[in-house]
Amino acid sequence: MAGKVHTDSEALYAIRSAITKFADDIQTSQSDFYNRFEGMNYQIEDHLRDVRNQQEKLIEKKRSIDTQKEELVEQKQSVDSQMNKKKDGRTDSFVCDICNTKMMLKVYGDETSCKSSNGCNGKMHRVFIDSEYQKYKMASDQLEKKIESLEIEKGKIEKKIKDLETEEKEITYGYDQLQKRQQEIIGLLNFGTDSNPETTVGFIDKAIASIGVYQSVSFDAEESEDVKKVKNPDNTNFETDLEIKIKPTRHTPRNLPATEFGFTTDSSGNQTYDSPLEMDKYLYSSQGTASVYFQGTCGLCSCANVLRLAGVNHSEKEIIDYAANTPDGNGQFQKLCIVYSLNPNARGGTNAKNRKAILEHFGISSEIIQIKMENGIASDDTIKEISNYVMDGKGVILSVHANMLYYGKRFSDDYHAVTVTSVVKNKYGDISGFYICDSNRGTTLYSTQEIQQALTGADMNVTESHIR
Repeated sequence: MAGKVHTDSEALYAIRSAITKFADDIQTSQSDFYNRFEGMNYQIEDHLRDVRNQQEKLIEKKRSIDTQKEELVEQKQSVDSQMNKKKDGRTDSFVCDICNTKMMLKVYGDETSCKSSNGCNGKMHRVFIDSEYQKYKMASDQLEKKIESLEIEKGKIEKKIKDLETEEKEITYGYDQLQKRQQEIIGLLNFGTDSNPETTVGFIDKAIASIGVYQSVSFDAEESEDVKKVKNPDNTNFETDLEIKIKPTRHTPRNLPATEFGFTTDSSGNQTYDSPLEMDKYLYSSQGTASVYFQGTCGLCSCANVLRLAGVNHSEKEIIDYAANTPDGNGQFQKLCIVYSLNPNARGGTNAKNRKAILEHFGISSEIIQIKMENGIASDDTIKEISNYVMDGKGVILSVHANMLYYGKRFSDDYHAVTVTSVVKNKYGDISGFYICDSNRGTTLYSTQEIQQALTGADMNVTESHIR
């Protein structure tokens, strides 16, 4: 026989309590969103101010160059005027191109007929020896070079100003769109008149009072088979040993002296390391669910998956919160994942160095290992290394061309981080495939050749410890 069944009023009391708690939770969520949005807005506004300050400095520098140029142009005009006065009608040495006769002449122009007494019909050409003229000519040429140099520098500054103006427009537009999305989210968390929790609770209080005549009603009843199935669909009251072993319920990541898992062999003689399909239910297979602003979180989800393989349950949201607010050491606005992008599918993106820092923060030391490529695909040695790391119980994150795995075609901009959860060997002991947990699709078995062709050549992350 089963225990006492709840009456209708008891059920309504439970609903009333749940709605009150829900309202409290919503208020907490509102406060949390406000604080996070405020922090995000401050960062963007700081970046916008920095861009505008850079613009002002460059505009001031451009003004300074214009002033210098005007002064140099005035100086050149003065020098050129003096040079022109010296150019015509001055006394210089002339040399005949036939008889080589040299003499000092005062003539206009730079050539004249030969003036020698030997009857030569050649032409005499001016040889500038007027030191004062040469001085002006040299000064004019130097001023011209300085003016040209200032023009080049001014052109570079104008390009930088234009780039900053474009960046400012993009940030301003993105910030405006972001604030609209923020208002939409806050709006979703605000109760309207029709959904005020106090009104709902008041209605339930009236309902409770109206069925007060049933307060004394209680009875014992044997649970039906349908009830039993709802309470326990698998018809079991315990978790299997495997579920207990792989379920991520630890407070700290495992750090084992050696792997605790081995291979299982199927009827065809194929051997599979660990239990990739059973583990799949604990791993991320739908990235971007934690935030509409961060959709490119494959690397962050891969970090979360490695942590879960190590026995600890950290969410995508936790990983985003840490990565998006932690500088990567390369500048004030460079974080451990992409934050400042107008494309939500880019936000949350990482590289191997970012992922190493993230795993370190959550308690797992890791290495960055080079992927060796031959003729555009991963080498056999690299495939062996990956399989050895996985069979050792280490966590491995790879960078792949997503479209190669999905459609058999690779593109230059389809880099995607995935987690290797298992290795498959054929009956001869050769590595025939890998189970990959893809934060877009879940766990899938790929052949060795498919993985070789899909690898991008970007470095992989490998945990230093045996995590399972």
